[in-house]
Amino acid sequence: MKSAISVTAVKKRRLVSDKTVAQKLLIKQNNRILLIGALDNYQELLVNLPPGVTISTKPEGLFDIILLFAKSKVELESRLSEIKGILNSKLILWLTYTNCTSNLKTT
Repeated sequence: MKSAISVTAVKKRRLVSDKTVAQKLLIKQNNRILLIGALDNYQELLVNLPPGVTISTKPEGLFDIILLFAKSKVELESRLSEIKGILNSKLILWLTYTNCTSNLKTT
Protein backbone atom coordinates (compact mmCIF):
# COMPACT_ATOMS: atom_id res chain seq x y z
CA MET A 1 0.00 0.00 0.00
CA LYS A 2 1.43 3.39 -1.04
CA SER A 3 1.57 6.23 1.40
CA ALA A 4 0.03 9.44 0.05
CA ILE A 5 1.89 11.46 2.66
CA SER A 6 5.35 10.34 1.57
CA VAL A 7 4.59 10.91 -2.13
CA THR A 8 3.31 14.42 -1.38
CA ALA A 9 6.32 15.18 0.81
CA VAL A 10 8.73 14.08 -1.93
CA LYS A 11 6.95 16.23 -4.53
CA LYS A 12 7.06 19.28 -2.25
CA ARG A 13 10.76 18.82 -1.54
CA ARG A 14 11.54 18.75 -5.25
CA LEU A 15 9.48 21.82 -6.11
CA VAL A 16 10.27 24.16 -3.25
CA SER A 17 13.68 25.47 -2.37
CA ASP A 18 14.77 28.59 -0.57
CA LYS A 19 18.26 28.34 -2.03
CA THR A 20 19.53 29.98 -5.20
CA VAL A 21 21.44 27.97 -7.78
CA ALA A 22 24.62 29.65 -6.53
CA GLN A 23 23.96 28.46 -2.98
CA LYS A 24 23.24 24.92 -4.15
CA LEU A 25 26.54 24.92 -6.04
CA LEU A 26 28.41 26.09 -2.90
CA ILE A 27 29.61 29.30 -4.54
CA LYS A 28 31.28 31.57 -1.99
CA GLN A 29 32.65 35.10 -1.94
CA ASN A 30 35.61 35.68 -4.30
CA ASN A 31 35.32 32.22 -5.91
CA ARG A 32 36.69 31.77 -9.40
CA ILE A 33 34.35 29.61 -11.48
CA LEU A 34 35.13 27.83 -14.73
CA LEU A 35 32.24 26.95 -17.05
CA ILE A 36 32.98 24.27 -19.63
CA GLY A 37 30.41 23.26 -22.22
CA ALA A 38 27.55 25.21 -20.62
CA LEU A 39 24.58 26.35 -22.65
CA ASP A 40 24.71 30.00 -23.67
CA ASN A 41 22.03 31.04 -21.20
CA TYR A 42 23.42 29.11 -18.20
CA GLN A 43 25.02 32.20 -16.65
CA GLU A 44 21.53 33.72 -16.38
CA LEU A 45 20.76 31.05 -13.74
CA LEU A 46 23.66 32.21 -11.61
CA VAL A 47 21.93 35.16 -9.99
CA ASN A 48 22.62 36.76 -6.61
CA LEU A 49 26.24 35.67 -6.64
CA PRO A 50 28.34 36.55 -3.60
CA PRO A 51 30.66 39.56 -3.97
CA GLY A 52 33.83 39.11 -5.97
CA VAL A 53 32.79 35.95 -7.85
CA THR A 54 34.28 35.72 -11.33
CA ILE A 55 33.22 33.36 -14.11
CA SER A 56 35.46 32.23 -16.95
CA THR A 57 35.06 29.91 -19.93
CA LYS A 58 38.82 29.49 -20.47
CA PRO A 59 40.72 26.90 -18.39
CA GLU A 60 43.57 29.24 -17.51
CA GLY A 61 44.73 29.80 -13.95
CA LEU A 62 43.34 28.43 -10.70
CA PHE A 63 39.66 27.91 -9.95
CA ASP A 64 37.58 27.17 -6.87
CA ILE A 65 34.69 25.60 -8.78
CA ILE A 66 34.42 23.95 -12.18
CA LEU A 67 31.03 23.36 -13.77
CA LEU A 68 31.57 20.84 -16.55
CA PHE A 69 28.75 19.97 -18.96
CA ALA A 70 28.82 16.98 -21.29
CA LYS A 71 26.34 15.30 -23.62
CA SER A 72 28.14 11.97 -23.98
CA LYS A 73 30.77 9.77 -22.37
CA VAL A 74 33.27 10.69 -25.09
CA GLU A 75 32.66 14.41 -24.55
CA LEU A 76 33.01 13.98 -20.78
CA GLU A 77 36.32 12.16 -21.13
CA SER A 78 37.61 14.80 -23.55
CA ARG A 79 36.61 17.69 -21.30
CA LEU A 80 38.11 16.01 -18.22
CA SER A 81 41.42 15.61 -20.04
CA GLU A 82 41.32 19.35 -20.86
CA ILE A 83 41.17 20.31 -17.19
CA LYS A 84 43.26 17.60 -15.52
CA GLY A 85 46.17 20.04 -15.13
CA ILE A 86 44.12 22.46 -13.02
CA LEU A 87 42.38 19.96 -10.75
CA ASN A 88 43.34 20.08 -7.08
CA SER A 89 42.07 18.69 -3.77
CA LYS A 90 40.33 21.93 -2.74
CA LEU A 91 38.43 22.40 -5.98
CA ILE A 92 34.70 21.65 -6.30
CA LEU A 93 33.99 19.84 -9.56
CA TRP A 94 30.37 19.60 -10.73
CA LEU A 95 29.72 17.23 -13.63
CA THR A 96 26.49 17.87 -15.48
CA TYR A 97 25.01 15.64 -18.15
CA THR A 98 21.88 15.61 -20.21
CA ASN A 99 18.62 15.12 -18.31
CA CYS A 100 17.16 12.82 -20.94
CA THR A 101 18.93 9.49 -20.34
CA SER A 102 17.19 7.81 -23.26
CA ASN A 103 19.06 10.16 -25.59
CA LEU A 104 22.40 9.96 -23.75
CA LYS A 105 25.23 8.71 -25.95
CA THR A 106 27.55 6.34 -24.11
CA THR A 107 30.24 5.99 -26.79
